[in-house]
Amino acid sequence: MQKTSFKTRLLALLTAVFMVIMCVPFAAFAADEPAKKPLVMTNVTKINVYWCDGEGTNGVYKMDSVSVDGSTVAPAVDMNAKEYNYKWVATGKELNVNDTITFSDLLAIASEPQYDVKADGTFDYNTVIASVTFDKKDKAVEPVEPAKKPLVMTNVTKINVYWCDGEGTNGVYKMDSVSVDGSTVAPAVDMNAKEYNYKWVATGKELNVNDTITFSDLLAIASEPQYDVKADGTFDYNTVIASVTFDKKDKAVEPVEPAKKPLVMTNISKIYVSWYDGEGENGVYKMDPVDFGKTVTAPATDINAERYNYTWNVDELVKNVNDVVTFGELLHHCGAPMYDLNADGTENYQKVVAYVTFVKTDVAAEVGIKNVHFIVKNGEGESWAASEDVYNTEEIFDRTYTVRSDVTGKVTAPAAAVKEGKNFLYWECTRGTDPNAQKYRLNAGAEFNFETLTNLGLPKTESGDFNFVAVFEDKKADNSSSSSSASSSSNTTNTSASNKTNTSASQKQVVKAAAAPANTTKVLPKTGATNAAPLIGGSLAVVALLMGYGVYGLVLRKKD
Repeated sequence: MQKTSFKTRLLALLTAVFMVIMCVPFAAFAADEPAKKPLVMTNVTKINVYWCDGEGTNGVYKMDSVSVDGSTVAPAVDMNAKEYNYKWVATGKELNVNDTITFSDLLAIASEPQYDVKADGTFDYNTVIASVTFDKKDKAVEPVEPAKKPLVMTNVTKINVYWCDGEGTNGVYKMDSVSVDGSTVAPAVDMNAKEYNYKWVATGKELNVNDTITFSDLLAIASEPQYDVKADGTFDYNTVIASVTFDKKDKAVEPVEPAKKPLVMTNISKIYVSWYDGEGENGVYKMDPVDFGKTVTAPATDINAERYNYTWNVDELVKNVNDVVTFGELLHHCGAPMYDLNADGTENYQKVVAYVTFVKTDVAAEVGIKNVHFIVKNGEGESWAASEDVYNTEEIFDRTYTVRSDVTGKVTAPAAAVKEGKNFLYWECTRGTDPNAQKYRLNAGAEFNFETLTNLGLPKTESGDFNFVAVFEDKKADNSSSSSSASSSSNTTNTSASNKTNTSASQKQVVKAAAAPANTTKVLPKTGATNAAPLIGGSLAVVALLMGYGVYGLVLRKKD
């Protein structure tokens, strides 16, 4: 046999080793098959009990899991029911509600066992389970008939009294339940009526409103007795009832005519005053009831107006807005008296009323004149304009405007006053005499007229004038140069910081090493192996060994 060189032998050996190593991953993924218990009933460790009532999810009402030495209780489908008219049946085994069944009893009727299933869907070979299904089956319940009392009038314990007025539900206005030794009162259909023009009639028995009738009187006219009915619709054999029905019947009532006062002006106790302005509902702006000895004030149609260009007139009586009108003045201008009305629309003979109507008549308004002064207070050398002299008086009336109530045009507040070292803010006028009172401010260029001043309610001088005083503030120093310097410094700092940051970042980018390429080799997870994995791994190992041996034989040992 001819020997080969050392290198050739080494190459053949490495080839055989490589073929063996390639088979290792398959063997690594192989999972050991756990030992299985034989599927016999003696190995069962858990029994699932299904209670099926034909409803719920697929008819399963409830599922119980019973372990070795455990038990379960037959459930009640309706926990609110006192009587359960059903039982549970499974393979000849019958259970009533609340009956207990043990694991051993369940095992005797359990179905073919099987392995339990884990959460991932695979079988748990260490746990053998079985199942039992109970079906709900109705069972007959024999009702117990209670003892009944004989239906005679002497056994009646309750009488229902019906008051029928021909209205309401089926004509029944009210129903009273009267027990032994009790009584009831004939009701009034309308509790607001003082006189009831009807009576109640039942089997010859007549009752007026508020009359009382006893149980014994009702029993004498009661209908045939019967058993009472319970809430569930069944009869209560311990209670015997009867009924009496009263029908409402009209009766004649003689009306009593109250005494009337003679309808003369001296008997008037109230006067209704109507203020007619020609607008609103039917032209009546307002109506005031004035009792005897009282007064009324002529109203203003527009309460925001200070001057009302109208008066109120009736006959020869003329009143301005806010004038007081006495009951005696009204009495001389009343119409014919009449009786007042009650709430039900009938006449109240105890009260005599009359009516007076005032009509609004336009009148010429008085012309009002107001002087408005815009004042600059002296003390620090202030002036109206830079070109004018400095005032030395305590108060300077710089600008004066005269406004009239009969002029619709508006006046514009003057431009801002000039004061050394000061900036003009606004014109100000204090409300009232109190210096701490609310102040009214008027900007330069603002428009105003007579009505504006009137509605403001501003304080006036003895001449009826309005005084507005100029308000100033100190001028602020010019900080534009310092601000510019600060801005320039800030820009320089920001530029420096920015350049430093960019240089540093650039350097970091230059010296940063390139990242190593990602490892794309995938490592298979050691899960999901099948039962064929050991066979495949072993087969590949055998093939690799044979191939290695073949290479070794061909390369290293060649026959002569």
